[in-house]
Amino acid sequence: MWRATVCKLITFGVFDLLHVGHIHLFEQASKYGEIIVVTADDPSIHQFKSADRPIIPLDDRVRMLQAVKSISEVKSFSFTMENIMQRHEEVIREVNPDIFVQGEQANHEYIYPILKRLGIPILTVNSLKTSTTQIIKKIRSTGNIPENYSFPSETDCTVLQRNVKKPHRFARES
Repeated sequence: MWRATVCKLITFGVFDLLHVGHIHLFEQASKYGEIIVVTADDPSIHQFKSADRPIIPLDDRVRMLQAVKSISEVKSFSFTMENIMQRHEEVIREVNPDIFVQGEQANHEYIYPILKRLGIPILTVNSLKTSTTQIIKKIRSTGNIPENYSFPSETDCTVLQRNVKKPHRFARES
């Protein structure tokens, strides 16, 4: 008797400023099975990317990723530059994926030896030439968002909502 099994795919990324390239990656990968998306916590990204990244905090990034219908599960983890390979291997072993998926612009060179050792193939998906870094550069180059701008937190929005007056409704004249 044959039993159907579902192929499990894993991908790593910051997924800061979720964009069409990310969505395309998730949609294409989900054609092969369940996709588990793993993102790093904010302190890890500060070390790996830059001090001003991520722009979107971890909880918000996780919530956005969970809303994407082609993603089966979202995980987050932390690492330091000293234990980056060890932590990625721990997560990969925990998920036990059949395939590692990445966008064509991704650079996961520190993961490749782990994948090779574990016998996990790599699926590279066209990312539609979209890049979060390029989006950030474009936004900053317009001068509309200052270099040190931070998006309001949920608490800030709640305070703002309390100070907003209800709009007036006007009756239509007959």
